[in-house]
Amino acid sequence: MLAKLKTEFREQIWNNEQVLKLRQKFAELDTQTQSYVLIGSFAGFVLVLLLTFFVLWGKTISLKNELAQMDEAIRMTQNSSVRIEELKAQEQSRLRDPLLASFDSSGDAVSYAERVTQKSLIKKDDVAVTPSKGGAEMKLNKISLRQLVRALYLIEKGGGGASVERLGVSTKDDPEGYLWAEIVLKKAGG
Repeated sequence: MLAKLKTEFREQIWNNEQVLKLRQKFAELDTQTQSYVLIGSFAGFVLVLLLTFFVLWGKTISLKNELAQMDEAIRMTQNSSVRIEELKAQEQSRLRDPLLASFDSSGDAVSYAERVTQKSLIKKDDVAVTPSKGGAEMKLNKISLRQLVRALYLIEKGGGGASVERLGVSTKDDPEGYLWAEIVLKKAGG
């Protein structure tokens, strides 16, 4: 097989008319010029090899960076997918909670606070809701612990981005065990 390749190389390249002319011109040069031509040819060959190496190396680094970016995008997509599933599960559990099922979390902080007190089964006479900076202040008079807990639960879990900013509770030495509470709530977008 090697002999066949040698024969084909000689017939198609080495004995080609153009190559014969080059070989003849090269033989006419003096030995020092021939050395320069050989060294220059070798240097040119090495330069082409180095350029090819650096181009391929640059492409490899570029592909490696692109793969890292894709990997990061895939990881972020997977994390987002997991977070979406968690949020869906939270929403499903919220909808299964009978207290939260029909609760309307829209509107401003004052209307939200009023709906919280209604849903907490607190009498209108025992509630005073006033707007405060960025939210609402609720004054609840003579309520049970169950009503207070229900109101706090609705504020925090009812949706709409509401949260309890400040809470003050007093018994006022009531012999029946009722509570007086002041709640300041903040509502996102309200």
